[in-house]
Amino acid sequence: MVDDGWYLLGEISDKEYRLFILDYIKEIKVSKNDIFEAVDYKDIDEMIKHSKTVWHITSPKIKIKARLNSRIALKILEMEEKGVYYFSNQKILKTHKDGSITIEFETGDDGKLQIDFKKQVYPWLPDIEILSPKKYVDFIAEDLCKKDIQKRK
Repeated sequence: MVDDGWYLLGEISDKEYRLFILDYIKEIKVSKNDIFEAVDYKDIDEMIKHSKTVWHITSPKIKIKARLNSRIALKILEMEEKGVYYFSNQKILKTHKDGSITIEFETGDDGKLQIDFKKQVYPWLPDIEILSPKKYVDFIAEDLCKKDIQKRK
């Protein structure tokens, strides 16, 4: 259970994990030939030990560059001083004269849903601007436009 949703963490191949939104699962079938193997929790611990949450294990990974305005930059810098990193593998690239910062962080690229990206970025809107890659600049613009249209209906 994360926020107000239920998710299933599953291994789809050797040490490659995915998150599945339970609402989207229509049917589960177990074939007679499938063998259940108990999870080696040491593997899972190793997999997520540098991650803030399970959201950051989605594969493949992609680097995002973003600019945070001065209000949110101050919060991120205060957190970092305490050794707390909100964004997965975040790096501060530049501090600007206006107090804003440019950062780079990783997100899991899961196609149309972009759950990892949304979990990291959307809580900071409108104080964050995605700079690159273009695919994510376009994704956020399109997704927010859809949400705005839905609100108006």
